[in-house]
Amino acid sequence: MTGADLVGHSMGGAAAALLAEEALGLIGRLVLEETPPFFPLDPPRGPAERPGRAPGFDLTVIEATDAQLNDPDPAWRGRFAAIATPTLVVAGGRAGHVDQKTPAWMASRIPDARLVTIGAGHLVHTDRPEQFLSALGEFGIGRTHGSGRLPSLPSLPSLPSDQVPSASAATERAQR
Repeated sequence: MTGADLVGHSMGGAAAALLAEEALGLIGRLVLEETPPFFPLDPPRGPAERPGRAPGFDLTVIEATDAQLNDPDPAWRGRFAAIATPTLVVAGGRAGHVDQKTPAWMASRIPDARLVTIGAGHLVHTDRPEQFLSALGEFGIGRTHGSGRLPSLPSLPSLPSDQVPSASAATERAQR
């Protein structure tokens, strides 16, 4: 059985790369769009500001993410050579959020990777969709017939609510 193609943007790309390192054969092709390979931030991010009103997002996720960005596990980037999946690393160019030396570094560590830079900034898929889809097509991930959109993904089964990890549990794991 051939694994499914997986496209990850930014932090989702980091999760996808971690999965590809651990679950050999699960992923057919991997796309990492504007994904940081997690070198410690210099200078580190300070504590997230707590807004005076309820934010429209889960602040504990921001705190956990910042903790990972400030002090990432070096083993994660050390295992890029274990990714046995053809990988396309998409960089957003100078306007991207990721230092553009790091996508090239990451692509050089993944055995079957290639790097493409699309000068769109951080949201390559949103700001330059035709170029992004063209890069995916050249990598072997197709479009729907003439629509200019990626094919729809199969539905994933839902987990019962008592099996879905809470944001506070994720924060606790990130702080360990």
